[in-house]
Amino acid sequence: SVISGAGVLCNGHAKRYSLLAEREPLVGDAGLTRFSHAAAGSFTLYHNLSFHLQRQVGIGEELLVNYGEWWFRERNIPVDEPPPLPKPADWLRDNGYCVDNLKPGMTADKGRGAFAARILFKDSIVAPLPVLPLSRQSLSVVRQKVSGEIFQTQQLLLNYCFGHNHSSLLLYPYSPIVNLINHSSKSPNVKLQWAVTSQDALQQWPTDRILNQQESPGLLLELVALRDIEKGEEIVMNYGSAWQEAWMQHLNQWRPSSEPYVPSFNFSVDILRTEKELRDSPYPDNIFTSCFYKYRPKEHESSQKVTMDQWKASTQDDVLDMANLRPCAILEREGLDESGKPLYTVQIRNRFGLRDKERLFKGRVHIV
Repeated sequence: SVISGAGVLCNGHAKRYSLLAEREPLVGDAGLTRFSHAAAGSFTLYHNLSFHLQRQVGIGEELLVNYGEWWFRERNIPVDEPPPLPKPADWLRDNGYCVDNLKPGMTADKGRGAFAARILFKDSIVAPLPVLPLSRQSLSVVRQKVSGEIFQTQQLLLNYCFGHNHSSLLLYPYSPIVNLINHSSKSPNVKLQWAVTSQDALQQWPTDRILNQQESPGLLLELVALRDIEKGEEIVMNYGSAWQEAWMQHLNQWRPSSEPYVPSFNFSVDILRTEKELRDSPYPDNIFTSCFYKYRPKEHESSQKVTMDQWKASTQDDVLDMANLRPCAILEREGLDESGKPLYTVQIRNRFGLRDKERLFKGRVHIV
């Protein structure tokens, strides 16, 4: 998963961090459902993950987020490494960019969008766009349907990247709010240009070296106002003729979905159903139960076909990483925990895409 804005823009520190993210982002389709709009499925449903300061921050001090100590241990980085020194105010005035010219909002017919937080004058820099170089091939994924059918598709992140149709190089912009900027071929009010600091790097660095994250030159685009923009006006840019043609082709072919479908964010149950209960009262076809669980074969495997473990949450572990989300079957409910929430006994299952060291051996059953 990718968290644009502070989630990617800020560096991290194990102990001296200043920003904390809320537990969960908001989830919603912005009114663009598969029954009503051709853009359904083309954008992420997750939005507005907020960060708040957990201590006072001085002028020029770098904002740091909490990566978690496990992140540093995994990379053999000392967790007590000193944080970066503050930048002088004069240096920030000469080299810094304003990142609060944009604010999120709702549009009449395009779902979410970006809007001017203040008057923006012609030729002024509306927002900086640091970009993360990615290979197009890295966004190709193999998925498995509930029916078992395996198919190849593209990660949704592709829709947020800049790139030429025939180029293997993609650029993902991760500045706050910029990924909400919608398309307009007739009346765009902003354009993109390379920052002066990035122009030399693009000419001198080959694609394979740019894609090497350890050597990446730190590419930066700038969003520039084509005219004066009023406060509250939607920010729109021209995605290009190739995008416009592809969208028109999709629009001509799109038809509202006729299949029964309940978005997961609109489906809620207070108590998860056991396998026995699901036989009498099943979830919608697109809904199934998953668990965050970090399976460790060396710890959990034995000569027995059925192994058991007791799940324990830990804020110091990466168990809540999305890579550890896997299908599970609820076998029983067993009372309540200290907060009054149900306790469950589940059978952990494999999912497509797991590495060999994360998979249950064939014929083995793992109960948690």
